Amino acid sequence: AGPPGPPGPSGPSGSSVGGGTVFTRWGKTTCPNTPSTEFVYEGIVAKTFSSQIGGGINYQCLPKNPDYLKYAAGIQPHRNYIYGVEYEALDNGPLGLIFHGAVCAVCFTPVRGA
Repeated sequence: AGPPGPPGPSGPSGSSVGGGTVFTRWGKTTCPNTPSTEFVYEGIVAKTFSSQIGGGINYQCLPKNPDYLKYAAGIQPHRNYIYGVEYEALDNGPLGLIFHGAVCAVCFTPVRGA
């Protein structure tokens, strides 16, 4: 690795600089309808398979259209697979969600509630 690059440009000034909260709404594709909440992206719930070694245990909300900013072609030496999460049930139930992919939404609010 080489030396660090020059610092990036400053962000915009305003009430959200230096604070706020990013949060995930599991099973939703929208953010709460409040004046201060901003929609960041709609995603798909994913995690590593339970029988694989070395993966994380937490669910992640992956964007549907990711930006590959640091892409390296080929197989990387340290990796694990990640899979989309599906709803499962013994029967289809009233909502008809069996084997449908779980969705999520990532939201931002510049103020934190109590």
